[in-house]
Amino acid sequence: MSDPGTILVQRLSSIGDIVQATSPLSTLRNRFPESRIDFMTLSHFAPLLENHPLINRIVKINKTEPVSTLRSMGNKIDVDYDLVVDLHNSLRTQIIRRRIVNKATLVYKKPRWKRFKLIQLHINDFEDGFNQRRLYHDCLKPVMNGQIDIPDTTLSISESEKNQAVELLKKNGVDIDFIVIIPGANWETKVWSADSYKKVFSTLLKETNKSIVIIGSGKDSICDKIEIDNPRVLNLKGKTDLRASLGIISNSKAALGSDTGL
Repeated sequence: MSDPGTILVQRLSSIGDIVQATSPLSTLRNRFPESRIDFMTLSHFAPLLENHPLINRIVKINKTEPVSTLRSMGNKIDVDYDLVVDLHNSLRTQIIRRRIVNKATLVYKKPRWKRFKLIQLHINDFEDGFNQRRLYHDCLKPVMNGQIDIPDTTLSISESEKNQAVELLKKNGVDIDFIVIIPGANWETKVWSADSYKKVFSTLLKETNKSIVIIGSGKDSICDKIEIDNPRVLNLKGKTDLRASLGIISNSKAALGSDTGL
């Protein structure tokens, strides 16, 4: 295929998967430096990709979009883009993709059977060194031009956002020497136990001089369960949006979490 002038990358959710998707995004940018590359995601995850240097435009869709709207999007995409890279392969993106008949599409194939065996049967058929970034790149092979390197993931955070995070922490008695704990998860099975987190807290408070900052969404009750009465522990559950959370994490010495956590 000839070099595409316009590319649309699709990954609608969730935070961790969107972050992982920035690796193949980097590959596409390196392969097609002159192309316009847009990224489609759900509206409430769009702030994660704000000001990303590899993205020309973020295409936002709502979680409640009716099928008719998704089909209309597909019709428009078929006109506006030369290449569509579906890194989600969900019901929503499939509905959109069925309307793309005149342009090239590359589609991520989910390892559903291997995942089922691992989770339900505890049989691990994934090869050594398996990771999501490499899996995403499998669908890019037709356009990778022999590239074998898998880029790191990237996000963009401004100095202003970093400084705002520092000021927020200072107002709450936390200096720059701190560790972030992100205990929440989208699925209950991915949430580590409160007792386990408390053991980590005790070790960190005893063996280091670092403060601990807990962040999470307002619905993450685990944040309150693991909070302990210590002036070096700050619980910011529900008090930071996604960009503010990124600012805090970018200033931390380390971050520990179970899953997406925000």
